[in-house]
Amino acid sequence: MNKEFDTIVVITPADFDRLKSQYKYYPDRIPSKKILFVGSEEVGNKVNELGIEELGFVNESDIIPFDQVHAVMKEHMKPILGDNDLPRGVTGWYYQQFLKMQYAATCQDEYYMSWDGDTVPCRHFEMFKEDGTPYIDLKSEYHAEYFETMGILIPGLKKFIEKSFISEHMLFKCSIMNFLISKIMENTSIKGDTFWKKIIHAIPAGKIQNTAFSEFETYGSFVCITDPTAYRLRDWHSFRLGGEFFNIDTICQRDYDWLAKDFFAISFEKGHSVREDHKNLFDNPDYQAKLSARQMLEAAQEEFKEGYIEKWDSASSDKKADAANGADNADDYTFMKYNNLGDYLENTNPDQAYLAYEQALFYCKNEVYLDAIKNKIILLKQNHRVSVNKCSFVIVSYNCKYMMEKCIESIRNTCYKDSYEIVVVDNNSDDGVREYLEKQDDVVLIKNKENVGFPKGCNIGIEYAKPSNDVFLLNNDTRMTNDALFYLRMGLYEDEGVGATGAVANYCGKEQRLDFVTSSIEGYLKFASENNVSIRNPYQYINRLSGFAMLIKREAFDKIGKLDENFSPGYCEDDDLSFGLKMFGYKLVICHNAFIYHAGSQSFIKRSDLDDIMQRNHNYIAKKWGFDCLSYSVITEPEDNMLQRINHRKYDKFSLLEIGCGTGNFLSKIKYNYPNSVVYGIEKEEGAIALSAAETNILFMDITKQKLPFLKCSFDYIIYNDRFGNGPSKDAVSNILNDYLSEDGSLLWVQ
Repeated sequence: MNKEFDTIVVITPADFDRLKSQYKYYPDRIPSKKILFVGSEEVGNKVNELGIEELGFVNESDIIPFDQVHAVMKEHMKPILGDNDLPRGVTGWYYQQFLKMQYAATCQDEYYMSWDGDTVPCRHFEMFKEDGTPYIDLKSEYHAEYFETMGILIPGLKKFIEKSFISEHMLFKCSIMNFLISKIMENTSIKGDTFWKKIIHAIPAGKIQNTAFSEFETYGSFVCITDPTAYRLRDWHSFRLGGEFFNIDTICQRDYDWLAKDFFAISFEKGHSVREDHKNLFDNPDYQAKLSARQMLEAAQEEFKEGYIEKWDSASSDKKADAANGADNADDYTFMKYNNLGDYLENTNPDQAYLAYEQALFYCKNEVYLDAIKNKIILLKQNHRVSVNKCSFVIVSYNCKYMMEKCIESIRNTCYKDSYEIVVVDNNSDDGVREYLEKQDDVVLIKNKENVGFPKGCNIGIEYAKPSNDVFLLNNDTRMTNDALFYLRMGLYEDEGVGATGAVANYCGKEQRLDFVTSSIEGYLKFASENNVSIRNPYQYINRLSGFAMLIKREAFDKIGKLDENFSPGYCEDDDLSFGLKMFGYKLVICHNAFIYHAGSQSFIKRSDLDDIMQRNHNYIAKKWGFDCLSYSVITEPEDNMLQRINHRKYDKFSLLEIGCGTGNFLSKIKYNYPNSVVYGIEKEEGAIALSAAETNILFMDITKQKLPFLKCSFDYIIYNDRFGNGPSKDAVSNILNDYLSEDGSLLWVQ
């Protein structure tokens, strides 16, 4: 959910002239209502000469007159300058920052963005997540003077995170910026009747020319202590030294397209020009076809003796990657996000409030705050009925020692220790995994004398699990990621009707598999840290969940009793369990903000009789449920392709009808992708309707024999799904359905 804001570009006439050929790219790439150049009247004239409607002008003197700042700066520097004049450029560097801060006083929107005028976006980007949370972008550099100054201005303000907030732009929230300015003004130990005078006087005269203040670092650090949940942190990569590799007058769209794969933006700093040894290098299409911009820059940076270096995060070992996913690497204020969420949910969903407070305990390292959060949990239980169960991880083990070690480690690293137990059923492994498990004090280990397969192994583990705990069926070739268990439990306790939740992964059934692909485990773990966050619309209802990572509410599982061991050694037992939960009226939920890494069938896939097992179990489940329940539940590839034919934005309202919708999983996916859509389905297999996904309105009827119970012109889209290729002709279907399409409606075919 993007919010509207303007972007200000504080700039001098000379810098405007230097980059004016590139400002044509600003409107399409910078995501704001208006782009306002802030400068002298000369800058205003130059903006008008460009004739680009989206570009506007604000006179800098209407915000803060330059001469006032220059006079204060000269007076402050007098002990050093003597009778010498102060270069206007020294004042100008600070003046531009003061303008960016003071703009908050007159801005009419909730936010405004500052963008450096020597920087060009390589592509369009967004400054808000879909849930409306703004981004604050990070790079890697450090200037001690910035933090010395901010600590003088606001005692206690310091560097709180490893990275830097200096990223050539920043989205400011007016209320926070005005609060920051008010806190500076409260410091009576510094001379000055305006915030900018206090900033000048906070810097020793001898350090003024060292550029000893950063509005970006100061604002970002202030957010860390005053409102740590106001923004979502994001790594921002820009080509800072662009002027040394590209000519500002010849850089072209091909170059931007190439750069955009690795960089958000490119900068052309004053005084930079293409070095002789850099000519015909980065802008050479032959090199661009063979190497990425990142690869070429990293190679070039090996020759840099000094200056700025663009850095990418990397993990050189599994240990580093696991640590990056754990609480030990969390920012000091991360716990506040969950603490505040608990406060928000206390009166609307006490169960989820409890989970949020528990997650705050996981991240919090401050003893005072720990005690405060624990007291909140006590009060929550006193004032509300909290029905959250602990969780039993039930893992079936057969060989794959390394995988098991990493799975266990990931649980310990990413889950609150008092919220779970680990139960492992070892199916007579012979590669040393059993000996490893025997040494784990926090693992309940059941040692089978033979390989009893997956369904029976799960049943044995559940028997040994604490009877009050929810059941988490987890494959041994998975790695839990930070916040995955938290968001799965949040989904499970979204309401009393939810019976089970499932994670998304890189390797699983199509319904839960994400398109994201990377070549390393570290890449997936980094993706998880970006994916596993609070989002506006995390839940997709479905009629079957994959058993690789399936969290089941205890009362729901007890109604089923156990997994059907006729599916041994495995395959379809999770579908059967899901259908059983549906028959008891429970909702099944995919939690899109719970990504778990899954290596994928490390033991099972090696069987030579795998195809026979899959066919046998497919036949068995069809016989058990009275129809081909798997074929009616799958979202087919042609169905998935239909999403590309829906010409609406995410939160638009429209109506859709699918004929031959099966169990409605595709309709549910549409509802997830387009939350304001109204979807209906028609299906003539009654068994499919009995097992249908939640939030789908499915009618049992045959359109060739019965009249549709809808008004004419009711639907923007009607999808006819000939799932088995034995339906009536297109002409016959068109004659029936065309009257129910809106004026601009579309009839789509799935065959």
